Amino acid sequence: MQVGIYHIVVVLLILFWLLVPAVTSDFTVPCPKGYEFGDVWQTSDCKVCSCGFLGLTCKGCGIDLGIPDDPRCYFEYATHKPYPFCCKKRLICDGDREFSPQKLIASRMPCNGFRAHMNG
Repeated sequence: MQVGIYHIVVVLLILFWLLVPAVTSDFTVPCPKGYEFGDVWQTSDCKVCSCGFLGLTCKGCGIDLGIPDDPRCYFEYATHKPYPFCCKKRLICDGDREFSPQKLIASRMPCNGFRAHMNG
């Protein structure tokens, strides 16, 4: 019996099918409760997540640690818009209709500030 390319490909596919779950299981995050394979959604902090072959994957705006020069202002993302348009940040200052003293304080906290203006 002669081994052809077809046989080699079939054996490689079987090995791949058996080994990939063992290798990736340590690196995957399961999909959240209520979501299943193929679901895609946007989170409140401007990330797009999906449930796929490798479990939960999300992509967002990246980390922005920028703090405005004016101590009475903070940045806020337009989380009501679809990704990636929600990543565009606005400058909110004391006196603006949307201004929140709590968000201003949170934006000035070391290592936590970027979360406050990302969460809107």
